Amino acid sequence: MPYRNDTTGSGGRESEVFTPFQLVQIQALIEHYFAQHRLGPPGQARSRQTVRVDTSWKPADIGYFDPGLPDTSDGSYLLNNITYYTNVEVFLDRIRDISSLKPPEIVSTKLHSCLKGAALCWYTHELPRDAQRLLGLQPLEEGWFKSLATQFKPSRAESLQLLETTKYTREKVQAGQTPQQYAQKMFRLLRSTGTSNFHDQILKILSNIEPSLARDIGGISGDFSADSFMAMLNYHYRSWKRQADERRYQDAGGQSVLNWPTQFIQIDVRGS
Repeated sequence: MPYRNDTTGSGGRESEVFTPFQLVQIQALIEHYFAQHRLGPPGQARSRQTVRVDTSWKPADIGYFDPGLPDTSDGSYLLNNITYYTNVEVFLDRIRDISSLKPPEIVSTKLHSCLKGAALCWYTHELPRDAQRLLGLQPLEEGWFKSLATQFKPSRAESLQLLETTKYTREKVQAGQTPQQYAQKMFRLLRSTGTSNFHDQILKILSNIEPSLARDIGGISGDFSADSFMAMLNYHYRSWKRQADERRYQDAGGQSVLNWPTQFIQIDVRGS
């Protein structure tokens, strides 16, 4: 039933009649108005809320990009608690994370302070002054990210060459390089050469592992995620690392752990 106001106006006429549906619509419009203008409900004092925005910028905390440094398996390394990025894609991923926490104009105008070596030389000596200023005004994806990727991303030919020469061997196991680090580098190279199918990527990664190690892994069947694939590599790495340590110990003239009492081997397995 429609709602009718029983009071009359100055002319003696009854006020307008509203259905329940119309009243709901009116209430929604009122709430929307106050929400848009950040006001409280009628009769309630407006509260002042201040939102703190992180505008700090410390390059040493963010890390430096120097593509002239020797590349590493994961595209970065730590020196004196400061991260140095050698791969442009890894560095840009880091800046994307930072840009989600700070105003984009802060990132755009301060990003040059994270450049070192060849990257800083490019920015300082090769980019015209107008181009430098433009990078500080453009959106990050269209400005800094596109420019850095164009300048420092390896060409497809270079990536193909690296793809064929990047291997995982027993020497890498002995040196302490994990298969996860190897796989991360291979994933980057495969993406840069246009190989986007995950199954094809896994097959290529496995084919570049030394055959004596790859035999332990066997074939790939069923659906694999990136996490499960990395977990599988880590599982086999523990066995490979124990074998490498055993071989090194024997070469040094020590007693084979294969002749140790079983309880010592069990302790070693649990501690690996």
